[in-house]
Amino acid sequence: MSTAGYLQDDWRVNQKLIVNLGLRYEYVTPMKGANNSLGTFDSTLGMVQQGHGTESVWAGDHRAFGPRLGFAYDVNGKGTTASAAGPV
Repeated sequence: MSTAGYLQDDWRVNQKLIVNLGLRYEYVTPMKGANNSLGTFDSTLGMVQQGHGTESVWAGDHRAFGPRLGFAYDVNGKGTTASAAGPV
């Protein structure tokens, strides 16, 4: 199962420039199979099977934060033309 969230805010620096700031968080729950039927290869341990010394074949990562940055620049300042760059 995967869970994700995203926060974003726009900041108008001046009449021509808008900066978009954001932060994304994502967590993927480790898989678990019925009857301990999942396995994987670990380079230090060799073949590893769920239920035999390990609860899951991989550990969840609670530190998956990703910053986002974007901007929009109005070329002539009239609100009719803009040049933009998406999330980084």
